[in-house]
Order: sequence, then C-alpha cells, then structure tokens
Amino acid sequence: MQTYREIHGDLLMQVSFIVPGGDDRWPRATWGYKLGYWASELRRNRDKLLPYQVEDLETLKFSWNAREARWNQYFSPAIQRYKEIHGNSHVPQSFVVPSNDANWPSELAGYRLGQKVNNLRCGDPLGTGESDEAEWQEVELIYKSWMLLETLHDIEDGIEDSDGINDEVN
Repeated sequence: MQTYREIHGDLLMQVSFIVPGGDDRWPRATWGYKLGYWASELRRNRDKLLPYQVEDLETLKFSWNAREARWNQYFSPAIQRYKEIHGNSHVPQSFVVPSNDANWPSELAGYRLGQKVNNLRCGDPLGTGESDEAEWQEVELIYKSWMLLETLHDIEDGIEDSDGINDEVN
C-alpha cells in the first residue's frame, strides 16, 4: 500500500490492479499481488479488522469509501474547473481533461469527465451498470442540485439552453 501511495499519490487503485512484475519500485515479493482486490476486501470487511490494522491503514490515508474519495478528488474539481473555463457544465461526452494544459491541474490530466457526466445523465453515476439505491440517491441529489443552480444562473443571465430557446424569465 505504501509503495502504491508513493507512486500514485493516493490509494484509489482499481479493483483489478495487480502489482507489476519486474518493476524495481515494488518489493520483489509483491510482484503479481492482487493489491486492488485486497484493498477492496479491506474496505468491505473494515469491521472485521483489528484496531491496529485500521489505525495503520488510516496512517496511510486509506480511503474507506473509494467512490466518495474519487468524487471529491477528481469529479468535483474537474466539473468546477470545466465550468470556470467554459462558463457552463454542458460537458461533451467525449471530453477528456487535456494533458499539459496550463488551464487544468496536472493531477486531472486524462480524466474522462465527459464519460462521468454522461453516466450521471444516464442514471448510472458510477459507470458500473450496478449502483445501490443509497449511492444513487446521494449522487442524484448532488447532480440535481448542481444542474438546478446552473439552470437558475442561466435563466438569470438570459442564456439560451441547448434547444436554442432563451429561457429568460420576464
């Protein structure tokens, strides 16, 4: 875990992450280890861990809710920056945060914001095809609040929406 954090800056690995063999940044004994799977198991079985194990993981800043951490670390700053740059949150589905662009933080480079926004629009906030109801309700509330605020600002500013109609209220 510590090596992953040193290399990637966080512990938000995919479940499918396997420690690469032949990479000298990793202890040889860990090559081929299914670290992503075991990180997922730790999250799922937190209540079965001993107190010192929980403490050790928290010292490493282990995220017990990886989805929430990804949302806060990637989606939220990316959508906010997109709106700052473009003046709205109408992200095209194909939009990927550019690399080597001074307008964007380097840690967001390559983030598929358009895909994530599309998942929200299609009712699959996590992009997995399977979200539990509580997760969806939380994300839906955030997304609807965000879209409502944007719509209210657009109406207030007299901005046309995607259908070309000026929705300004008289």
